Amino acid sequence: MAWFKQLWKRVSRWWTGNLLVAQLADEKSEARSAAELAVARVVAQTNIPPDCVVACVLHNGCCIQIRHDTATEAFLHNTYAQAADKAIEWYTLRGGSTRGWGRTTQLSKKQQKVFNAVRQADRSRRLH
Repeated sequence: MAWFKQLWKRVSRWWTGNLLVAQLADEKSEARSAAELAVARVVAQTNIPPDCVVACVLHNGCCIQIRHDTATEAFLHNTYAQAADKAIEWYTLRGGSTRGWGRTTQLSKKQQKVFNAVRQADRSRRLH
């Protein structure tokens, strides 16, 4: 019976992962909305350029990926919100370094400055 449990676990993970991929492709699904909100929260609470944060499916689970110049970090969890929490925690443990995104981001220096100014204004508006 142990082999049946292993087979069932593999089939259910495969099914869940493919279902999640299909939901991310659908623009009106709740999973896609949750993924977009998680990415927006990571970008808003950190100084990571917006094109370096991606929500995806990895190993049939919810994943937030952060690309930087030396590697790609993947944060897997049960939901995209929990994966975003882990990504933000990783960023704060790293010391909030803004270095390491120069070669990865496709944004120009001017676009980065404009985006950071908007992000800073949004942060100050939330504080007041």
